[in-house]
Amino acid sequence: MLPMLPEELLHSIVEYLAYKPRLPDERSKFKRASPELLSLSVVDQRLRRTCLPFLFANIYIRTETDAEKFLDYCSVSLLCPTFTKVLKLHKFFRRREEGLEIMRTILPSLKRLLAIDLEESRTNIIFLEAILEHPSVSTVLVRSLRHLPNSFLQLNMSKFVLSHENFQPHNSTLERWLGQGTRLSRLDVRNTELLDEEFGLRNFKGIEELNLFIHRLPVSLSWLPRFTSSHPYLHQLWLNDDAHQTFPLHTPSFIHPFTEEFRKQGFNEDCRISRVGLGRVTSGSQEWHVTGLTIVATSSLKEILALIFSSFPALEALSLDLSFHKDKYSFDDIVCALAPFSSLRTLSLCCVFGRLLFGCNKHWQPIRLVDKDDIIQVLAGCAETAVLSYTSRLAQCMTSLENCYIDDCGYANKSCTGRKWSLTGWLRVCGSQDVAGEALRVYAGRGLLSP
Repeated sequence: MLPMLPEELLHSIVEYLAYKPRLPDERSKFKRASPELLSLSVVDQRLRRTCLPFLFANIYIRTETDAEKFLDYCSVSLLCPTFTKVLKLHKFFRRREEGLEIMRTILPSLKRLLAIDLEESRTNIIFLEAILEHPSVSTVLVRSLRHLPNSFLQLNMSKFVLSHENFQPHNSTLERWLGQGTRLSRLDVRNTELLDEEFGLRNFKGIEELNLFIHRLPVSLSWLPRFTSSHPYLHQLWLNDDAHQTFPLHTPSFIHPFTEEFRKQGFNEDCRISRVGLGRVTSGSQEWHVTGLTIVATSSLKEILALIFSSFPALEALSLDLSFHKDKYSFDDIVCALAPFSSLRTLSLCCVFGRLLFGCNKHWQPIRLVDKDDIIQVLAGCAETAVLSYTSRLAQCMTSLENCYIDDCGYANKSCTGRKWSLTGWLRVCGSQDVAGEALRVYAGRGLLSP
């Protein structure tokens, strides 16, 4: 039936299937190609014709050998010059520059190229000039300034976007790149004593996220209204208190009612707030509300979650750390406690499933190839199956959920000694009952289990 669909509808379906959704921790702004796209393209000629623009839209270059093969292919086929829109260079050319010369040679033939993701690739002046001269490239993503040449170009650098930088008050390198038009996506401020009225007057073109690591001293946010009004693209502000020393002593006004209620109900010894996220109420608005929260709970999880929901019903990201939790729960308890969060899109669970005692239940069977004589491999495989099953059930009750981060572990014996298994990584929610774990890493002892 699929080939009988109208061209525009078939194109929309293929476009939907062509890319994987971005995970919350992905730094790249560009879409990831789906591996299923290649299989779809060989079904018949009509589907192949529809898939071709997507198959060659994103080219991923990892090594100098990849670059040489890409050059050869471009010389004998028009597919890449016709369809390639994004180039990704993964940790490319750290020591040798021959690969950079190959890529510089290729660039003029890619007439429809729109973006280049340099990731952590080191570049030179000649390659940067070739990028700047390319007429259709509008965005060049760079992880950090340390991957760019030390010398500066007296050119318009507005094509460049820095993924992430740390703020230092007299960072002349950053100031010069920003002065030449470079945009900055995320800024981390680790010395929050630097946050004053002067900081509110600074301009970081294009900034989308501000990450503040606060310490014991109280942090003034009086500069924030001026800063946010001059940075219209800023949509996320994070306050991090990893040492759990600041929020209990100097509670920010936007979570003060929440922490006061905590104290009244006697939860202040059962839960610590380590991260708070703020988002604009509407795009361009000067009103901000709590959209993200990370808590470390040692007891009373159900009651604490109920209080969080009543205080922040529009929460979009929630992280639960039960590493030192004293209580045990049935999974239905967890579901009932989380189900009311109707706006939650990202959920992070640290040592949560370990409180469910799923262990090596015969009901669970590993979905990976494991050595059945190795108890730690069997436990790791069964734990993965259990987590996928539990998360699927959770997704049925949380229709807004898009991604779930897992960080869990266990041991081969009840005394928590000896060999250890662990699960870390992202689960992607695909519909109300389907959970994909392609980014989940499963370790048994010191080894990583193969998918």
